[in-house]
Amino acid sequence: MTLKDPPKLRADALGLPSVVMQAVTHIAPAAGLVLSVQFIASYAGVRTPLAYAAAFMIVLTLGFLLTQLAGHLPSAGGYFTYVSRAVHPRAGFLTAWLYFLYDPLGTAINLAFMGLLLQETLAADLGVLLPWWLFLVLGTLLIGW
Repeated sequence: MTLKDPPKLRADALGLPSVVMQAVTHIAPAAGLVLSVQFIASYAGVRTPLAYAAAFMIVLTLGFLLTQLAGHLPSAGGYFTYVSRAVHPRAGFLTAWLYFLYDPLGTAINLAFMGLLLQETLAADLGVLLPWWLFLVLGTLLIGW
């Protein structure tokens, strides 16, 4: 391999189980889903199951499309590679930077929401004041460690 040859991922190196496990570990703070049911139900009401069914279909469609792209464009670049090759290299570069910027927000939102729930629960049940932001900071430090 010379410097001009781009590195390639061996075909079929990643199967469905490994891709699913990577996705599951990436969304490991499932508390975000569990803790958001009440919030979603407060807006969707009796249509909550329909909202979850629609979200499931969207995620299933995205999973199918990403599986097809991964088979066609085997690379460790993920979204960068898919967008670069399917749309334009500049769009792929922008996608990679946007992913880098927004990805930590998912964890931050989950920790902040969980901290708020913990703060309210501890204050109501035990009379203990634990600020939500302290839980956010401690959770961030733990995850970073």
